[in-house]
Amino acid sequence: MENVADALKIVAAVSIFALACFMLFRVATTAREAAAFSLTEVDRDGYVYMEDSEYIHNGNRLVLWSQVWANIQNYDQRSVGITIIKDDKIIARFDMKTEDTINQWKLIRDENEDGTPNDKEKLVDYYNEYITTPAGITSFDSVEKLEELFEKIYNIKGGGSNDKFLCPWFGNYNETQQRIGCEIGGYETKYQQDRYIHEGVGLKDKYGIGSTTLFEEIIIDTNDEYIYSDEDRLWVGSTETDSDGNTITNSMRGVTRKEYIYIVYN
Repeated sequence: MENVADALKIVAAVSIFALACFMLFRVATTAREAAAFSLTEVDRDGYVYMEDSEYIHNGNRLVLWSQVWANIQNYDQRSVGITIIKDDKIIARFDMKTEDTINQWKLIRDENEDGTPNDKEKLVDYYNEYITTPAGITSFDSVEKLEELFEKIYNIKGGGSNDKFLCPWFGNYNETQQRIGCEIGGYETKYQQDRYIHEGVGLKDKYGIGSTTLFEEIIIDTNDEYIYSDEDRLWVGSTETDSDGNTITNSMRGVTRKEYIYIVYN
């Protein structure tokens, strides 16, 4: 009888253990499925899965406005350029390199004495190589054509000058954030203690971009690199003059820039 009782106890213990293992497995499976579902939903806030062929265009991922917005928010802190295109036209541009060059536009010679391209011409070549060509839109054939774009998306008033375009928010984090907001809303914003006024392009109202807008995302690795000095930004390959008047070339290793091109899809 004692043997039978012991056997029954063993059977009961094994049954309880098996049931506990089964319940633990079910709980773990449910938790894993819930986590996977949550991650999927979070991911779909910005990206649409590449497995869904209808969300791929020309081999590029389609993304929602939330992903574009997240990328724009800290463009001034990263080595990126961001271009938004609709109907084969550039409608907005977020890029510290462009803004830095624009703020020195009047100081750049129309022609270099040695016949090499000046910074304006280099910027035209850069736009054609890394933006217009990958996006499949009309390239800029002159500095004047690039200036026409700047007059539209970097228009400026005030300041006691005749500048048609300027980036007075450059180098100021808070004013750069203001600028981002006014580009989306299309309203006027003042900078440098109300000295300059810039009217945003109006991505939301003028161009109808909203939370459900899909964009074809093209990511380009450029050949450009930059580093930061204690005083200001130095582009790799740029020249400086030392205390003895000698010209030196900055050759320190930098960070490769990326260009993000967002083409309105719907």
